[in-house]
Amino acid sequence: MIRSLNETLAEIERLIGQNAPEIAEANRALIARLTELDVTAGARRTGDLLPEFALPTLDGRIVTSTELLAKGPLVLVFYRGKWCDFCATSLAAIAAVQAEIAALGGHVVAISGETTGRGLALQIRLKHRIEFLVDADLGVSLQFGLLFRMPDSLIALLAPHGVVPAAIYGNSSGFLPVPATYIVSREGRIIRHYVDANWQRRMEPGEIIAALQALPR
Repeated sequence: MIRSLNETLAEIERLIGQNAPEIAEANRALIARLTELDVTAGARRTGDLLPEFALPTLDGRIVTSTELLAKGPLVLVFYRGKWCDFCATSLAAIAAVQAEIAALGGHVVAISGETTGRGLALQIRLKHRIEFLVDADLGVSLQFGLLFRMPDSLIALLAPHGVVPAAIYGNSSGFLPVPATYIVSREGRIIRHYVDANWQRRMEPGEIIAALQALPR
C-alpha cells in the first residue's frame, strides 16, 4: 500500500526519535511552544492576495511574483532547508506529481533562506522539476508572516549533525520560516493554504492537485 506523505513524515519523526532522541524531544518542545504562542496567527491565508515580491533564482536571476503568476496558477512552498528531512521529503513528493500540476497549468516554486548554493543540490536531486528562489534575508517569509526563531539549545544539538544555521543562512539570527504551502490563482488570490507550526506535517500532494482542479479552466 502506498503511504501518504504525512505517513512518511511520521516515519521520519519515529526514526529521529530512535536515532537522536534528544533532538526529537527538543523538536516536540519547540513545536508545542510555537503552537501555544500561535506563531502562525499573522500568516497569509486563503482569500488573501499574494504579496508582491522579487527574489533571486539559484543562478542569480531576479524573478518577480508578477512574472511567476504570468505562467499560470502558482504552487508556492516555503521550506526550512535541504538539511530538514521533512522539507526535502515533502518537496520530493510534490516533484513526483509535477507533471500533473503542469497539466493543470500550475507551476511549483520553493522558497528558502538557504544561501551558498545549498538549494542547488536539492534542485538537481529533484531533476529541476521545481523552481527554487532564495529568500536570503527572509524578508518574503516575513511578508507572509511565517518567521520563528530556533532556540539556541536546539541549534547546539543540531551542530554535531552538520546543521549550523549561521553557515547555512549566512547569519546567526536563528530565524527560520514556518513551512507553508500556498496555491495561488493566476489573478494572485490565495485559494488554498497550509500553514502549521508543526513542521513535521505538510499539505498532501493530492490536496494541491485538487485545489488546482477546482480553478476555472
